[in-house]
Amino acid sequence: MLALQLRRAGIEVEGDGRVEAAAMRRLLDQVGRTYAETDQAMLTVQMAERRSSRELAELYRKLQLERGELEEAVRERAAELALSQAELAETQRLASMGNWQYLPQLRRLEISRELAALLELDAPAADTGPAALLGAIFEDDRPRVRRLLWRAIRRPMSVGDELRVITVGGEVRWFMCRIESELGPDYRIGRLRGTFIDVSERHRAQAHIEHLAYHDELTGLPNRACFRERVDRAVERARGSGDRFAVLFIDLDGFKVINDSLGHDVGDKVLIEIAARLSEVHRDEDMLSRFGGDEFLVLVDRVGGRADAAAVAHKMLEAIERPLQIGSMSAQLSGSVGVAMFPDDGADTGELLRNADAAMYARKANGRHGVHFYTPEINARSLERLEMVNELRHAIERAQFVLAFQPIIGASSGRIDGIEALVRWAHPKRGIVEPGRFIPIAEEAGLIGPIGRLVMQKACRQLVRWRRAGADPIYMSVNVSPAQFESEDFVNDLRELLAATGLAPELLQLEITESMVMGDPDRTASLLRKVKALGVRLSLDDFGTGHSSLAYLRRFPIDVIKIDRSFVNDIVDSRDDAPIVRAIIAIAASMGSEVIAEGVETEMQRDVLIGLGCHQMQGFLFHRPMPATMLGPTIAAAQATTGRAAAGLHG
Repeated sequence: MLALQLRRAGIEVEGDGRVEAAAMRRLLDQVGRTYAETDQAMLTVQMAERRSSRELAELYRKLQLERGELEEAVRERAAELALSQAELAETQRLASMGNWQYLPQLRRLEISRELAALLELDAPAADTGPAALLGAIFEDDRPRVRRLLWRAIRRPMSVGDELRVITVGGEVRWFMCRIESELGPDYRIGRLRGTFIDVSERHRAQAHIEHLAYHDELTGLPNRACFRERVDRAVERARGSGDRFAVLFIDLDGFKVINDSLGHDVGDKVLIEIAARLSEVHRDEDMLSRFGGDEFLVLVDRVGGRADAAAVAHKMLEAIERPLQIGSMSAQLSGSVGVAMFPDDGADTGELLRNADAAMYARKANGRHGVHFYTPEINARSLERLEMVNELRHAIERAQFVLAFQPIIGASSGRIDGIEALVRWAHPKRGIVEPGRFIPIAEEAGLIGPIGRLVMQKACRQLVRWRRAGADPIYMSVNVSPAQFESEDFVNDLRELLAATGLAPELLQLEITESMVMGDPDRTASLLRKVKALGVRLSLDDFGTGHSSLAYLRRFPIDVIKIDRSFVNDIVDSRDDAPIVRAIIAIAASMGSEVIAEGVETEMQRDVLIGLGCHQMQGFLFHRPMPATMLGPTIAAAQATTGRAAAGLHG
């Protein structure tokens, strides 16, 4: 058996079973190598097993780590998703936005909390369709929403429109509604969804802008653009029906004085009050509008004739003329109304407005306060007024204004104490134009300021010439316009004028009206103190005609109070005027001020005024206004009686 195995291993075995030694050694070597290879193989297998275990352990560790990272990422993503949903809800709340969706197969309507709050809805039932949203929508807008839903159900699309929602409190709010539809797996509409965005603020802003475009911001009345459109429609209708209507052009008399003297804030309050009064009395079928400034328009629709239009106009005037209470003071305005009739006085809106405006100015030219109907002759006067405005501009540029001077006489001495400078217009074609003809137009055109400055310069220079010629130190009184008084540079301009002319400040007296000082008493007191600091005298003109408060007047550094000529005219015969003048003189005395009476024309007036204690007077009884060439000799003659004649005054 052994011999057979040895032979199979390649070892020769003799017949008696003996094995050669060399062959045995080869066998043993082969066996040794086999064992060695086996050991090496076993070692390799063991090493491989150990390496596989480590790799499996490392792989398992990595898998565990990746699993932890994945779980952390899932948690973070879930937190981000929750935050995003919260932010979306907050964004929708802040944006006044909400959403909904409807699943037709499940017949389920889902509404976000934000939308439910916006539309003031309860949670919908499980089997409620999108029609449940219709209950919150304004009834007139529901048909449009139904049409949008029907279009979206028929095929996939995105549609939208703006609609109104009525809140529980009755407020109307506007929403932009968008609806989208999408197909499901069965190619039928699988979902409807949409959003509601509150756009009420935009609608309010748009409505406000449209309101401003057609309404006056101060009074809330329709403006001229709105009025013109209404008259355009009235013209078209009347052309077909044969109806007649009237356009009233109303201007407030005396408003400029209030606005300039009491300030724009007070002026605005007056305009608001007048607008409210006119609104109360105008007919529902008519239209009241603010044209601008202190001007109002009224469309008097469907009138039978001029009498109907005049009746409406007089109602407007009665409303305007009721006393106004301005703080602690009262005032009273009047109105001038121009009337143009359709079709007699104009075939279109532009012509009617122009002719009503012209009629209003014709009323003002005839004394203001009343109603004036348009006539063709008015246009000629309107053109004349426009021509005068243009000529006034040229007159300012070319210094065409000259001065007349009226002496102010001492009541006890009879001597010339001062001179008032009065402006005249030396027109190259019209000749000398009295101030009553051009001053109101200059005030309306905004030209009175430069005219006033020119007058003051000429007056100061003339007095300096008389003083250099030897005249006694008499003062020059100059009227100050509201435009000058309101100027921020008034005091600086006055200081520069005194320096440029060399006139002693105490010889200049500025006349300001009672209404001017009562506009802003605090500002007025401060301004007048600055003027007094320059050494200039201050005179309060037309005292007794305004509505000043004595408590305020005592705060003003007034040197002279001038009694208005309206109290002097009838002082001899009237039982009322003398006590008023006596009271004014007493007020002046309590303030430490002197008194000048204007418009003294008779000796009896003079004697009564002297008896009442008046200090100074001026009027035709003493001297009429005269040019400088005539006044110089008059001053010289007056000085001659006191032994101080100056030859230079005659030139």
